[in-house]
Amino acid sequence: MDDGTLFLIIFLGIPIGIGLLIGIIGIVTAITSVEREYDATNKLSPEQRRQIKEREKREAQEYRKVKKQFGWNDKYGECYVSNDIGKILWVKNGRWILFNANDVIAYNVIERKHNETSHNGLGRAIVGGAIAGPIGAIVGAGTGFHSGDVIERLGVVFTTKNGSRYEILEYEGNGRAEKMESEIRRHNRLVRTFDEILNGKIN
Repeated sequence: MDDGTLFLIIFLGIPIGIGLLIGIIGIVTAITSVEREYDATNKLSPEQRRQIKEREKREAQEYRKVKKQFGWNDKYGECYVSNDIGKILWVKNGRWILFNANDVIAYNVIERKHNETSHNGLGRAIVGGAIAGPIGAIVGAGTGFHSGDVIERLGVVFTTKNGSRYEILEYEGNGRAEKMESEIRRHNRLVRTFDEILNGKIN
């Protein structure tokens, strides 16, 4: 073997060896992380595991009980809103909070879209607490969609007395407005419900 060949083998072998070493370190790190999580879980005593299961069971039962207060027509996305019973059941990623209607002090309308022709991205936001008159918020809500519009997001963000904000997401995707009449009507109804919650019944 001449010196040139030896040099080439060494030159090519060093980065390959480094790559293998990095790969091995990554695998060992991942295995260690999984083992730690497994150890942490298994450090729970049988009594602690039983308490966790009991708590989860109680929470599930309580959620079903709360949800029964609402009608099927009160559901928007994962959440439920009813001005008839004066309550909002906010749900996201398995978490839920029940609000009284009088906890809400403002809301924003989410209407995000773009137009296939103009390629303009348009958004819309209304703060309910700043609307003059009980019908102010719903004028034009959901009616600003035109041929070629693609709807990306529909929903409402409401603000509570302590300043916290919660999103009710009805729709997220890329839907053609002309094929989403029922979704738009439902969205209008949600906006109207929040307007009534803040400003009183609309005749």
